[in-house]
Amino acid sequence: MIEIKNINMSYGSDYILKSLNYKFKTGLIYGLIGKNGAGKTTLLKVIMRLIRENQGSIFLDGKCVDNVDFFKIPAVFVSDSPIFYSDLTVREHLLLVCNSQRVEKKEAIARIDILLDELKLTKYKNNFPNTLSKGTLQRLNIALGMIRNESIILMDEPFNALDPVQVSAVETLVLKSKKEGKTLLISSHDIDSLGSICDVYLILRNGQLLEYMPNKLTKENIAQIIGDSYGD
Repeated sequence: MIEIKNINMSYGSDYILKSLNYKFKTGLIYGLIGKNGAGKTTLLKVIMRLIRENQGSIFLDGKCVDNVDFFKIPAVFVSDSPIFYSDLTVREHLLLVCNSQRVEKKEAIARIDILLDELKLTKYKNNFPNTLSKGTLQRLNIALGMIRNESIILMDEPFNALDPVQVSAVETLVLKSKKEGKTLLISSHDIDSLGSICDVYLILRNGQLLEYMPNKLTKENIAQIIGDSYGD
């Protein structure tokens, strides 16, 4: 569960998040929408404690994390600007994460093999990052987040650089996470993909979150709400 209480966030005199309050329900998929510069990535980073708000509090699974370091946050963040190690293969990247989580080797290998298969990465498991396409690197990025067994998952533009088959694989993995009782907050410009998986749309406009049900909105509705062309 994620709860945002009275969050204010500004860059200089420009407030991106304004007295923001929202409580996310456990086990749902939330699609975060907004025009460029609306503050979507900022909100995700505030929740993850990568940047600090001017005012307010963040609660994860009922615990205040205002003073918790990013590396101790009980959540996963799939960033839109990942960093890979040039001397590690795909499989070694995933093993590194499992080792940092103190996962036993047998369990780690099993978990990795399943995830590689789900994201159609098995044939690339011994490849180094500089030999991979953007779409393959994006799926590795997602795998590095999903390999961690956390109940809260935040994703920033996870469908970027993916073809339709790869998008479908990610959607299936997201829906599997929901069935496991996890809460997901996904920021994306891919309205079609969000609409096929999310339970709730959250439109970030003027520093506030507006809640809508996906079956009540079209791309045209969304464009009108955020006040700009969207999803083109």
